[in-house]
Amino acid sequence: MTKIIDSLIQAKATQAPPLLKRIYTKTDLYKQCAHELQEDIERLESDHLALLFAKYASITGRHPSEYKTRLINCDNGNIALCGIRFRGMDISQPFVTVTTTLKPLSVNSINILVDNISKAFHAFKPQYAQFYIPSYLDIEPANFSSAHWDNRILANSLYTLVENEVQDIACPAHTKCELLSANSLTFYNQYEMTYNKLLDEFPQHAVMMELKPIEDMRAWVAQGFVNLLCVNDKLAGVIIVEPDNSLGMTGFYIIENIIFSEYRGQGLGKWMQQAMIYQLVNNQSRQSKRQKTDMLFGTIHFDNTSAIQCAKSIGRGDIGGYLWVATGIE
Repeated sequence: MTKIIDSLIQAKATQAPPLLKRIYTKTDLYKQCAHELQEDIERLESDHLALLFAKYASITGRHPSEYKTRLINCDNGNIALCGIRFRGMDISQPFVTVTTTLKPLSVNSINILVDNISKAFHAFKPQYAQFYIPSYLDIEPANFSSAHWDNRILANSLYTLVENEVQDIACPAHTKCELLSANSLTFYNQYEMTYNKLLDEFPQHAVMMELKPIEDMRAWVAQGFVNLLCVNDKLAGVIIVEPDNSLGMTGFYIIENIIFSEYRGQGLGKWMQQAMIYQLVNNQSRQSKRQKTDMLFGTIHFDNTSAIQCAKSIGRGDIGGYLWVATGIE
């Protein structure tokens, strides 16, 4: 088992997007992939973790051992590490995630895996199998009878983002822009109302974004992760960025990035991200934590084209996304 686990970690590092291979050493990339896979690897054999998961997402008739991750065979000796999940921890939305494979994915291997996953996890009736597809692979939803993209991952080195700036950060004409650290929750009611208004106007956005609970927001404010965009002294947006080491990267993850509706279409989303980057690189209180390999990264729903274009406009690259392939289980 130890040998296959090491091979899976090494395979994930080997299949990493070219951007990560340029920024990290092979040793660092291996360590980061091991960290990313740690919980799924532990779930292969841990009765304790299986029991905790079973209690948290209890389904009548399912034994805790069924909640363990599994090694599923694929084509030509390929093996995938797979685990049952529930979207939003809603047991009515089961799916299986494929966290890594020994060999790079192909359309054929995905089709075989979906069939084998459907058999192995049939008791949960998963509706989809989720695959991370690096952007260098030529795999699209159109290759399958029923599939769609979910979130894309957009990232780049903080220092590259700063070096790529060809002009000073500038607000629209006759506009005063500030990015201020939140020190209380006085903004939350307005944030919540604006968020709900946005979903009323565009219900389809419900699959792209979610209102951050006040309990989480309180913790982020206390840690100094919440910044407020003020335009002419009025609240115009919220951006939350926290230190993170997920998705095979280290650096800072964008948790929330929202421009209020009345301020959209003015280039303020780009300005807010640029100002956040400047803060992260130049904030002296955080210099001891800063590394040259620190990334700014986050996920954006495939259909949120304006947010994706905004991220790309400041230099973040699309390094891959999550493909959901229907299992066909009724």
